[in-house]
Amino acid sequence: MNTNINYNLFYIFMPKIINNREECIECGLCWTTCPSYWERDGEDGRAKLRSVSLDKYEDGVYVLELSELGCNKDFQCPTNAIKVEE
Repeated sequence: MNTNINYNLFYIFMPKIINNREECIECGLCWTTCPSYWERDGEDGRAKLRSVSLDKYEDGVYVLELSELGCNKDFQCPTNAIKVEE
């Protein structure tokens, strides 16, 4: 019996948050509903993930993989600037 577990498969199915800052209309739904993950950027007012510097965004888009979505599953961005994939 093979008892080896391929832990790499776990990461394939991890939930993802996709943040497209270009689509953000600065409504504040994300940072008021889920302030542990989201904040308003001081320069342009758009939503950005806490603890992720803007230089990590490629063409205004950042993908964050999480083991658990937490409060991110509790809101729906009106412009789909933030998408949650489970």
